[in-house]
Amino acid sequence: MISTSLPGVVATTSSNNSGPLTHYLREGEIKSDKEEVEKMENTRQPEKKFSAGPISAAVWKNSGKNKEGQEVEYRTVTLQRGYKDKNDEWQNTSSLRVNDLPRAELVLRKAYEYIVLRDTTDAVSIPEKLLSSQEQAYEEIVM
Repeated sequence: MISTSLPGVVATTSSNNSGPLTHYLREGEIKSDKEEVEKMENTRQPEKKFSAGPISAAVWKNSGKNKEGQEVEYRTVTLQRGYKDKNDEWQNTSSLRVNDLPRAELVLRKAYEYIVLRDTTDAVSIPEKLLSSQEQAYEEIVM
């Protein structure tokens, strides 16, 4: 470890295919490149995220097996509101205020459009099915 001009901070050097890498750590803090890579690999990222102010919807790509045992891909959506706590740090919650609802509707609609329109076959077949079911519901109410 190499001392730096910053108090309590030390530098370590390692190398990869690109050349030497310098890592700056607090004294007593030990991290390896392997641990960092494992941490990054285990952190799932959403496929797509839509935000309107503090409200966001994230689309997650998942995989599983259907009833026949075949691998299938499906998407899920999470909704959250960001806020600052007493310590002025950002936190997230799934609780929404009444004023958050229009923004929640917007980001959920965008997430839905993204999922449905991501494939041209879905873009044609699903909205037509929805439209016909909405027309049927309208006809039932009117008649």
